[in-house]
Parts: sequence; C-alpha cells; structure tokens
Amino acid sequence: SPGPNVELRATREVMLERYVGAPTGKAVLDCRPPRHFAGHADSAVELPMLRRRLGGHVPGAQNLPHTELLDATTGRLQPRQVLLDRFMLSTYAYQIHGRGLDEETVRSANRLATVGLVPDLTILLTLAPEDGLARAGSRGSHDRIERAATEFHERVAAAFARFATGAWQAAHPECGPIIAVDASGAEDEVEARVLAQLDHHLPSLLRPSRNSA
Repeated sequence: SPGPNVELRATREVMLERYVGAPTGKAVLDCRPPRHFAGHADSAVELPMLRRRLGGHVPGAQNLPHTELLDATTGRLQPRQVLLDRFMLSTYAYQIHGRGLDEETVRSANRLATVGLVPDLTILLTLAPEDGLARAGSRGSHDRIERAATEFHERVAAAFARFATGAWQAAHPECGPIIAVDASGAEDEVEARVLAQLDHHLPSLLRPSRNSA
C-alpha cells in the first residue's frame, strides 16, 4: 500500500487561517460521526493516540457524516438536501407489521444503517390497498410483495396509518416528522397537495434563499 497522500491533509492552523471566519463563502465540513465531531470516544477506542484524534473539531466547522455526504448507490458526493422515495418507514411497515419481525431488532438494524440520520420530513402518500395495487398493476405485472395476500397489505396499510399519528412519532423519534397526504385523484392534484405540505414544513426547499439574489 502506498499509504496516505499527505498533500491532501490540512492542519488545524491551516484550516483556521484559510477557511474559518474568512470571507471565502465556503463551509468546512467534518465528515466524522456526530459523536466524534463532539469529541467523544467510542468505548472500543481507548488508546491515547486514537483518543487524541477525537478531540472535538475545528471551530466553525459543520458536521456532515460520511453517510450523508456520499450517495450510497454511486459513491459520489451528493447535495446537502436529498430527496428519497423511501427511507426506514417501509422497513417498519413491511417487515415489522407485514412480516411480523421483531420491532427492536429492525429498529437496531436501522440505527446501525443510518448512523443516526433523521429525515427532516417524510411525506406519507395514503391510498386504499386495493387502489394502490390497481395502480401498480396498470404499470405492469405485480412484483413479489404486490402479489402477497390481501391480509398482508391490510396490515401494512394499517401500520402506515399509525405512523402518521403523533403518539407513534413521539415513540419513534428516529423516523422524524411524518405528514400524511391523500394520494387519491389525478397526478397533478396529488402533486399540489405534496407541494403545499413541503411549502408549509420545509419552505427553504422550494423557495430561493434570500441571500442568493
């Protein structure tokens, strides 16, 4: 192995001089896990040399864990705002409530996979199971999950309905805020409902920044 490229390294002094507080318009991103960014050592990391590496962060730096920095499917850098068609709610609905897997086992696996990443907002599109299956069928043949028994889809739909309640969200903070949106009707009608919720809950996502003029 040729070893690390030292030319890519920057000392604390260089960071403070060139970036922190300087009018560069650039942000210093620290891509370590949040615990390390805060200066905490994991229980398994007890060697003094390693502990010194976890001693906090450069003043003014922003924490952006590598799990958020890279697109898992491409390995490339991704923008700070990321839109996904699904996150962990599908796992809770299909695996816990649909298949009957142990909830704490699934939650532990999700925590390990996401490294504490919590969505800013989840838009939950609600539709009766039979209508959803009809839509899926109109796009082509049903996949393995779509071919499951009616009772399975009813359990999943009931789970998603429960996810939209305040009580469930309070007991599952790792899932972040969840807003249910009626997915019945024409495509443009559903789009308008979704955009209305995004504009209300995440206005910065849709509106240009005041500083971008």
